[in-house]
Amino acid sequence: MAEWARERFERSAVARLATVDPGGAPHLVPVVFALESDALWTAVDGKPKSSRSLRRLANLRANPRVSLLVDHYEEDWSALWWVRVDGLATVLEPGSEEEGVGIARLTAKYAQYQADPPAGPVVLVKVETWRSWRAHDPDAEDVGSLVTPRDRDAGGRARQARPRDALGRPLPYGSQGVEPVSEEPLPPGETLEAARALVASGRPFSAHEVLEARWKAGPAAERDLWQGLAQICVALTHAARGNRTGAERLVERAGEHLAAYAATSGATYGLDLDAVTACARGRIGDGAPPRP
Repeated sequence: MAEWARERFERSAVARLATVDPGGAPHLVPVVFALESDALWTAVDGKPKSSRSLRRLANLRANPRVSLLVDHYEEDWSALWWVRVDGLATVLEPGSEEEGVGIARLTAKYAQYQADPPAGPVVLVKVETWRSWRAHDPDAEDVGSLVTPRDRDAGGRARQARPRDALGRPLPYGSQGVEPVSEEPLPPGETLEAARALVASGRPFSAHEVLEARWKAGPAAERDLWQGLAQICVALTHAARGNRTGAERLVERAGEHLAAYAATSGATYGLDLDAVTACARGRIGDGAPPRP
């Protein structure tokens, strides 16, 4: 994938989403979106629509293969270009931690969502291939399917090299961002210690990433614990970005997960889960900066 293609796609405000209905007929609509590595999110929002049961959602549930296109046209044809991504789409579960991450990405990109975050459903597209073309580069042509490269460390492990600010918002490549957290899961006690320190330093989004790594690596019996704690941190991120509505909605979902886990009498690693939820509600409600 050419670097210019990714940069122009990522900073574009709108893309055309192509789906196919069960009868094989194509369906094309403009959408707003957020891109992060090989993940792309788009959502149903408050813009006027005849129904929230949209044809695009029915189509991708029947056939998850989708394409998104961004392009540029002007009278000087030497400046023309287009970029297309192809991938597999999933309609995310309402109230899930994955949905919360998607809403956070979209809210970070579009100022309109700061006051009115999308209600969903949220669609996640796992990008598999990129295609691109630009007129002014004689060596650029549609070279076919190219597997999206992932940022990788010296050992070949997938890593996110895109710089971010303290609240998880992507910065231009080459900018000075905060130090990324490890994607390797930590033991439960170390996970909580690291998350507390990150929240205390004003980085609740990074705390969410630490907790998410523990959730994905931990036993299924502890899923509600770690997912709930991760959602608390995403809610604090929304609050710090000025999206109080999204923060309040997500902290209630987090509280449901933590209450469900508390009912199992599983290990809480020294946490008072009711107090954690109450503290988050209080910090979001009074508009104060998050604290551990």
